[in-house]
Amino acid sequence: MTGADSIAGESLRPMTRRAGALQRPWSYRLGRLAVTRFRLCAAVVIALAAFNVFWRLPSTTIWSLDEARYGVAASEMLRAHHYLVPTYAGRPEYWNLKPPLGYWLIEASYHLLGPSVLALRLPSALSALAVVWLTMLFCKRHVGRRAAILAGLLVATCFGFLSNHGARSGGLDAELALLMTAGLMTVPRLHDSPAMRLAWGALLALGFLVKSFAILPFVLAAAIYRLTSSERPRGLVRAWLPATAAFAVIVGGWALLRTLHDGTGEFVERMLSEDLFMRAAHNIDGAASLPWSYAAGLLDRFAPWPLFMLAWAGRPRSALSARHRATVKLLLLWALLPLALFSLARTHHHWYLDPSYPAWAILGALAVLKSFRLMPWRIALSCSALALLVCEARLIGHIVLREQRPQDQTFLMSLHPQGCGGQSLVSTSRLEFSQRFILEVLDGFAVYEPNQPGPAAAAPGCRSRVMLSRGPAGEFTVARAFLPG
Repeated sequence: MTGADSIAGESLRPMTRRAGALQRPWSYRLGRLAVTRFRLCAAVVIALAAFNVFWRLPSTTIWSLDEARYGVAASEMLRAHHYLVPTYAGRPEYWNLKPPLGYWLIEASYHLLGPSVLALRLPSALSALAVVWLTMLFCKRHVGRRAAILAGLLVATCFGFLSNHGARSGGLDAELALLMTAGLMTVPRLHDSPAMRLAWGALLALGFLVKSFAILPFVLAAAIYRLTSSERPRGLVRAWLPATAAFAVIVGGWALLRTLHDGTGEFVERMLSEDLFMRAAHNIDGAASLPWSYAAGLLDRFAPWPLFMLAWAGRPRSALSARHRATVKLLLLWALLPLALFSLARTHHHWYLDPSYPAWAILGALAVLKSFRLMPWRIALSCSALALLVCEARLIGHIVLREQRPQDQTFLMSLHPQGCGGQSLVSTSRLEFSQRFILEVLDGFAVYEPNQPGPAAAAPGCRSRVMLSRGPAGEFTVARAFLPG
């Protein structure tokens, strides 16, 4: 057993004599399994995560915020062979003020699999599996193998990380979580490794190209950790110059290309003013903005593990070595600083916390393992096992009940163009983002909405146009208009 495993709060119960032989409790043998068969246990965790991520993934409801809008923009960029400016309904996208890397990932998935719900969500799904793996890898290296397996289980069954806007959606938060988790792994080695500092700068640049200023709390957490550490590189400015240059070249290069293409800096200026300052100072999306909404959301979406952590928080840290105290400090910064900063902002969305779930999971794993020292092991094991089962049952129930595809989406998916490709569809009412995604991306219609210029004629080779109307009760009716000639 490694020193890390013994320090992680993983108590080993005394051996007992039974029938004249020295017997070890089965709890000991179960704990040793994570040490002696770590790769097997990690593979089981990854398999569980893959099931939770991919089960019924192509057949669940399509969310209008924000995956459907991302899906439309990526499809239009792919069809137009234009990879710098995202568009929605043929117009430059200023509703999601995000750089293009997330769109490129969805485009690549469309190119490989064709336009489908699975292709839209595949980048997030694969990113989530990588997050589970990196969480176990980081925890194994800095804490211990038992804690690593448990932390992987906590992420693999985390409702907040897997549900809407997370791993099971076409949003970009799982991709950001992957990049920030990889960044978390490099932070302890930034003081003595120029290569790690360069990698950190590149990871931050990629994170910015995915979700722009959402990286700031995690950058601040890493900076505070390094500045309060006794191990700092000599010549701080010179040591960080290559990493800063890498970030500036990647992000600045994109900003320059976008500005030159548009002939104006409007997109970059609006990204700064609206996506950063307005979201911080105003509630621009109508979501709940109470100061405690994130803390309450974490208690719900990461339940019940915060209760274990609260029980552990008041205990002395004498069992932790200096190295492990440094790891816990980094994890606390990674978990609590985004929680505090996002709580101070006026625009609140639960998925802003997604990149911090790996840190919360490792802290939760440490708290669970600590509970084996603070209470009878049978009680601790029963509570932790029951909590994992409840998390899994909650996720399965959500997939079956809350993610069930509504009838209107199923109906719209059945409206494939008949007889030719590229047939136009004219809607008499405004469409939701999810409805436009289905009609334009999945069905392949050229979609026109009110206040959007309609086609003068049907697509070449077609003699009909589909008319879509919506009744007072929200039901859709379809008529086919035949054109002369």
